[in-house]
Amino acid sequence: MQVFTRHVLILTLGPWSFLFSYAWGDTVETALMPGQVIEGHAKWEEDCTKCHKRFDKAAQTTLCLDCHKDVRKDIDGKQGLHGRFQEQRACKDCHTEHKGRSENIAPMTEQTFDHERTDFPLKGAHANAKKVECKSCHIPKTKYRSAPSDCFGCHKKVDKHNGKAGTACNDCHTDQQWKAIRFDHDKTRYKLRNKHAEAACKDCHANDRYKDTPLDCYSCHKKDDKHKGQEGTKCEECHNRPVMEEDPIRP
Repeated sequence: MQVFTRHVLILTLGPWSFLFSYAWGDTVETALMPGQVIEGHAKWEEDCTKCHKRFDKAAQTTLCLDCHKDVRKDIDGKQGLHGRFQEQRACKDCHTEHKGRSENIAPMTEQTFDHERTDFPLKGAHANAKKVECKSCHIPKTKYRSAPSDCFGCHKKVDKHNGKAGTACNDCHTDQQWKAIRFDHDKTRYKLRNKHAEAACKDCHANDRYKDTPLDCYSCHKKDDKHKGQEGTKCEECHNRPVMEEDPIRP
């Protein structure tokens, strides 16, 4: 039979006195503990100093952030959910502990969460809950904050370019309609004019080749060369820039 020795603690506050009984080895803090902490904090339940500093309530938030370094990083960088609060609050204002092992101390739901306060505000098709579910970007059993905030991070698995077009998807695609292409060719070394402006991307970028695409006429139009190479490869000396077979011969 195991015997537990108990002690009596008398706490006097003004005209009132309170009597507590606690087991041998308990501290004053554990004797006064209002209830169990959540499962994730259970390993620290016997070490109150991990979350509390005697006679200094203001220190509690600092102690929280000593463990939750990712949240501290957001606050310092003014990013993410916690970093975007207009006024910084004490952690306990939103996350109340000692409610029991199974208590949810971050009571947010997919319906009440404000995505505008994150690094990825939902716009366009992403804002349509009927088209894009939360689980499409947030992998189960993974922290929500771990979801990528760039297009390629989520769409890599459906990248039909197989990485050949780079990872900056939003250079060509919009969040309104993925298949709607927008690309300003005037920012490249080859501005599209006349018939070239009507050509499909794949006509010049076969097999998703975007890097080192030839800029001379003959590289693309060799297959259309009715001269069979007898007039050389500088098509522009005789033909205007649009599609060769439809261009008038320059005088």
